[in-house]
Amino acid sequence: MANTAFTNTLESEVLNSTLRGAGFTAKGGTALFLAFLTNSTNDGTIAELAAGGSYTGTGRPAFSGTAGQQFSTGAGTNVASANGAPLVNAQAITFTATATHTGIVGIAICTSSTVGSSLETFGIYYGDLTGGSVTLTAGQSITFAAGAISVSLD
Repeated sequence: MANTAFTNTLESEVLNSTLRGAGFTAKGGTALFLAFLTNSTNDGTIAELAAGGSYTGTGRPAFSGTAGQQFSTGAGTNVASANGAPLVNAQAITFTATATHTGIVGIAICTSSTVGSSLETFGIYYGDLTGGSVTLTAGQSITFAAGAISVSLD
């Protein structure tokens, strides 16, 4: 069977359902969290930044905004995807390292704040960082500006 793409309508339905909580079997519409990945974001080898104080506070950083409005078609807005438009983080999200972390290569959007929880169960989307690996020292922050995290289906 040849590879087939999602139709624009179906792509928007999936994005809205998973990130905004609208549609058929919504996973979104709840608080969403950012996990940091330390190896290739390949389905067979995905791994999260180690637990045990690695993240600021008690868990993964939370996306800002009302549940279901954390992702939009534009920064600072509350617009659902239509015609296959990608969704982006509506507000900035910041992570401050509490230890030195070498080799952060990707991120995942999750429905659980628990560090180390199964990404197959709680991860919705994941991908590589543009520009390659990032190293953060203790106290150093990384901020993803509003609109910087773009989610589409491929």
